[in-house]
Amino acid sequence: MRTLIADIVFNSLTHASITGLRGSVESQHVILQAEDLSVHLRVSKPDRERIILGQLFQGSPGRFIPGARVSLIFGSEKVGSTATNAVGEFRFGGVPTGAVMLQAEIPAGPLLIAKFKVTGD
Repeated sequence: MRTLIADIVFNSLTHASITGLRGSVESQHVILQAEDLSVHLRVSKPDRERIILGQLFQGSPGRFIPGARVSLIFGSEKVGSTATNAVGEFRFGGVPTGAVMLQAEIPAGPLLIAKFKVTGD
C-alpha cells in the first residue's frame, strides 16, 4: 500500500487574520493535503471533552471519500478508530492535546498520514 504524507495548508492558529471564516473561533481549524487528497478538521475547545470533526475529500472540486478507515494516534497509543460516512465525515471524542497523527486508509487507494498539533487553549 502506497503511503502519502499530508502537509498542513491551513491552521487557524497561524492564520489569525482569517480566523472565523471557516466557523466558530472557539474551534481550531486545520486543512491538510497530499496530492489530490485533503482532510478538513475542526477541533473543538469545549469545557468538558475535546472533539475532532473531520471530512475527507479527493480531487477538485472535492469528492467525498466514504468508507475510509480513520485512526487517531497520540504518541504510540491509538486514541480511536472509525470509518467515514457517505459524505466523508468522521468524529473522535476525548482528543488529547499535543502532537497527534491521523491515519486514513483510503478504499482502493493509499494510506494517508497527517500530523498536527492540538492546542490546549
